[in-house]
Amino acid sequence: MAQQIFSQADQAKASKKFMNVQENWVLYDTVLIGSYVSSMDYNTGWFASYAAMGGVTTIPFFNVRNRSHGLAYNNQDQQSQLPYVFKIYSVGIAWWAPGTTTYAAGDPAIIGAQDSTNQVFEAELPKHVSMSLRTNQDERLVANSLMTPPGYGPVVSGVAQGDWETLYTYPNLAHTSMTQGVPMFTNHWGFPNPLEIPRTANLSVEIRLNQYAQHILGRIPGPLVQPMTNVASDAYTEASACAGIQVTLGGIREVQQRGQYHA
Repeated sequence: MAQQIFSQADQAKASKKFMNVQENWVLYDTVLIGSYVSSMDYNTGWFASYAAMGGVTTIPFFNVRNRSHGLAYNNQDQQSQLPYVFKIYSVGIAWWAPGTTTYAAGDPAIIGAQDSTNQVFEAELPKHVSMSLRTNQDERLVANSLMTPPGYGPVVSGVAQGDWETLYTYPNLAHTSMTQGVPMFTNHWGFPNPLEIPRTANLSVEIRLNQYAQHILGRIPGPLVQPMTNVASDAYTEASACAGIQVTLGGIREVQQRGQYHA
């Protein structure tokens, strides 16, 4: 059989059809804190209370969960390896607590106090937490959590008296007004040059609680419950509240060209 000879131009043209292309991509992983997480089908590394979270020193992300935990919380295909080359341009960590005043069932003394607890979780606690980003065993970034802002998410303001005052005669109940903010990654921690993560590499982000952070978490209640009112009957239903920490990595991934040329 005669050997078929291809020109270099033909070979280049053929290989180009199957080469990888770059596309913008964001990886995210979340840790939830709340009593309801114990009843969820997938809850690896999550906590039933602030106190339970305060009982550990390190909390890992990206190498313990995948999208089976829910796409609202994680979008990884695999928990241990990246299935594609990934170039990381920015890192952000969001600390979020329940968006309304929460309280202990039937105990008006905790109305408002739990809102203060949520503010401590979102604003005070990150000051006493460090983070590190690793690929395999190589530590690529170490920083304070506040140095890696989320760059997106709800914007909250406003304090007012509300309808619970009529039920419990409890003044100065905090209510919040919110927007969804602007999903801009410009407020992330940005790298001067992207971190290039090879395919099949192990990627992880770890936050580390110092002693003071553990001290705070061990002494704040909750997350407790959220009141939901039935306007028709004036009855109130209490739903378990949930807080969370979400780490996002913004960058570019390399994937096979889409269309008729794909594996």
